[in-house]
Amino acid sequence: MMDRIISLLICLTDTPVRAFRHTSTLAAMKLMTALVDVACNVNLQWKNINRQVVSEREKDQKNCSKDRLENLSRKLQELEENVSELNNMIAYIFKGVFVHRYKDTVPTIRGLCLSEAGVWIKKCPEMFLDDSYLKYIGWSLYDKDGEVRLCCMKSLLPLFEQAELLSQLEFFTRVFKDRILQMTMDKETNVAVKAVQLLTCILKYSSASHEIVLSDKDCEQIYCLVYATRHPVAVAAAHFVNLKLFQEAAMASPAKTASGKTRSPNTMFMKDLIQFYIESELNDQAPYLVDSMWGVNKMMKDWECMTDLLLEEPGPQEEGLDDSQETVLIEIMYFCVKQSVTGQSPEGRGPHKKLSTKDINQIKEDKEKITMHFIVTLPELLMKYLMDPGKVTHLLNIVLFLKLKLYIKARQKNSLQLLLENIKTVMERHSSDEVLETGSKCLQYLCSEETSLTSICQIVLRSQVDLFVIKFLRAVDLVFRKESSHIEDDVYSMLSALRRVCAFYLYHDLSSWEIWEDLFLVLRSVSERDDIPEEIVVKTLQSCSMAVIFYYKNLNGKNPDLEEMKNLRLKLGFLMQSFQEYLFHDSDHIKEQAFLVLCDLAIIFSPNIAEDNPLLMPIVFNVDTKLTSYLTEFLLMKVFVEDAEDTVSEAMKHKELTKRRNFLSSFAKLIVYKVIHIKAAAIIFKHYIKYSKEYGDIIKYTLTKARENNKVATSKTLAISLQQMFHELQAEQGDIQCSSPAFQAIKELGKKFALSFGPDAIKNRQAIAAIHIEGILFSLTPLENPDKGPDAAPPNITFLEILCEFTCKLIKQDRKNVLEYLDKMISKSKSHMKSDDWQPFFIYRNGLLQREESSSARRKHLEESSSPESSSETSYDLRTPSPQGLQPLTSTVSRPAYQDVDLSPITEIESITSE
Repeated sequence: MMDRIISLLICLTDTPVRAFRHTSTLAAMKLMTALVDVACNVNLQWKNINRQVVSEREKDQKNCSKDRLENLSRKLQELEENVSELNNMIAYIFKGVFVHRYKDTVPTIRGLCLSEAGVWIKKCPEMFLDDSYLKYIGWSLYDKDGEVRLCCMKSLLPLFEQAELLSQLEFFTRVFKDRILQMTMDKETNVAVKAVQLLTCILKYSSASHEIVLSDKDCEQIYCLVYATRHPVAVAAAHFVNLKLFQEAAMASPAKTASGKTRSPNTMFMKDLIQFYIESELNDQAPYLVDSMWGVNKMMKDWECMTDLLLEEPGPQEEGLDDSQETVLIEIMYFCVKQSVTGQSPEGRGPHKKLSTKDINQIKEDKEKITMHFIVTLPELLMKYLMDPGKVTHLLNIVLFLKLKLYIKARQKNSLQLLLENIKTVMERHSSDEVLETGSKCLQYLCSEETSLTSICQIVLRSQVDLFVIKFLRAVDLVFRKESSHIEDDVYSMLSALRRVCAFYLYHDLSSWEIWEDLFLVLRSVSERDDIPEEIVVKTLQSCSMAVIFYYKNLNGKNPDLEEMKNLRLKLGFLMQSFQEYLFHDSDHIKEQAFLVLCDLAIIFSPNIAEDNPLLMPIVFNVDTKLTSYLTEFLLMKVFVEDAEDTVSEAMKHKELTKRRNFLSSFAKLIVYKVIHIKAAAIIFKHYIKYSKEYGDIIKYTLTKARENNKVATSKTLAISLQQMFHELQAEQGDIQCSSPAFQAIKELGKKFALSFGPDAIKNRQAIAAIHIEGILFSLTPLENPDKGPDAAPPNITFLEILCEFTCKLIKQDRKNVLEYLDKMISKSKSHMKSDDWQPFFIYRNGLLQREESSSARRKHLEESSSPESSSETSYDLRTPSPQGLQPLTSTVSRPAYQDVDLSPITEIESITSE
């Protein structure tokens, strides 16, 4: 019986019918798994009985029972026969099914076979843990399907996790090690994770047996994965790094500092982590290293270990940290604090995860521990590294994650005052924008919470602002209102004070200091002076924009004062006019800053604020067509340009690309929030393919949001972008060659636009029709071409070939109307359409007719085939006959939603052009 079943399954697995082949393979594999279970049980029984037989034979003749020995021998022989029969059936299925189906054309069948093979090897290693079986899994590691590769890794990983089996896997490891290393970079995340985990098992075995299986070069390949953007892969690599670098067989006795304090046991591991990061030679990747190692090694939360390495002098047998190592340690320490308090991975490591109740409680506990530790140590660290801007910036950022109420609870008022004094000193001694902005942000955070110590923070804040504002006003007075005898010194003093004023303006309202007139004086007068550095202009632009924003924020939303709004509108008008003038400044830095602040203010004071609150209508700023043209010209000069020369470093190229993307995002927001007309987006959309790698995500998002605002207007804008490219090609070539690469690039862009509408033609019918109408108007206007004679086709007739890319998106009713509109447009020139120049017209027209004619022909054929006259004696009906007298059945399947939509043709086709 079993032989017949197996034979039937083997025959079915060879059938070309996919469903039969899949089902029979599944049945055969599960049957073999069941047989393996039975064989394992029978083998276990055979071992037990064999042990009893041996024990019985070793007894004396007096104590030996011949009947018992004969029964045991008979059972042993029966079990041997059963094992032999089971082995034959298993071998039969393996050779008849597995050997052929593990390389089936269907990935599901291949994965099924390899998954079951892993089960067999795990259940019965003495039978299947052999190279003759393992080779099939090894060969399948090269499979082109990700799911099959994942099945192979899932089959191998349980084997490598069992230490007693690793010695039998040595040959397999040596043969397929390189392939497993390659799979750590697999595009499928799960496959890459399993590959790293498998290599971790190999490393664990080689460490225990003191064999070098993975070379240093192999390990370096996995080290780099801790910086991978895929979080699961990075965590798996962190476990490998932790096993390789941060596990010691015998821990040395903890070292002591120069003061006699015992170091943390994690001190050596922390030094190794610092050196690991430095040798990686990847700048600004510390947050990714911290995120990978988080939860893998407890040293990432050992705050005392970190601060002792920075504050305590090294002991007699210790080697201290150099400057670069201290910089790295402070950077790692900051990101560890941030990770502990926020519980989120850095940008680029996937979406933010939703924190559970357990995570939230853990974050609260960690935040209290961090605060209690850094209340004392942070002022000391700031004082020690006072003159290093990089170190000070990271240390100041730690303040943002402290729990301020613990200063009161722990009675640490003196520590808070010391911290404020250190921040004040940092703000006075440093001129770096990053340091000043971070210090301003720290003061804003310290003054934000309403506690009994808030007044102390506010006093320090006001004293700092008073100091810098007075210096700024004095310098402005000397430079612009009086003739200074030391102009260079006064300009430097003004720049120094302006840097700090601008940094405070980012996070604090300085309206009460009334410095607007002086700021605007600098903005107006600086264009007439050649001795003023461009940084003063940039800082003044930023400060003026923030001043206007705070004036707007201080308005009473429910009942705004008319006089205040009038003053604000005057300031805004003067400011926006100045920004427009600075768009044409000789300095690139000033032009770029003017563009950014202009876009930001245009969004803030757009008509959208009046929609929410009509009382704010007096302060609305409308972007006119002239300003829009200035902004689009800036994009052409600064964004849609070729990359820098090859001599420029990759870091500089990346920085420049980030800046360009920022410019494009600022302009795109004007379109998304309907601040400027959607037609201005044509300059963005026409570069969709050419700059897809650099800005593709921004352009796609802009197109999606623009469609949500107005589908028809967005479609017209797409048509305009194609027309602009067509005009540019005309200016370059004169007579357009349809076979030229430039023309084909425009067609490819049109195809991409057509695909962006999606499969739902009913939903986008108005938008699709709008593109066709705009394209027809452009192609046939003007209709005459006097330069080539009275019978020549219109000069833009070739554009219809581009328009053909959108024909497939028209539904039947609209196709008929578009065809009528097309014929109406050329009704006067039908007698002159015999030249080859009209070929694009006929191609486009035939495209509109093709589907209509094919549908009509198909409908006519069905009608003729169903009529009585068309039947013959030899004809037959393919439908299943039903008993006489029954009514024909009607499908009860629910119809698609679009069948309830009005599918009437767009009768007023010209109305689309007027929207």
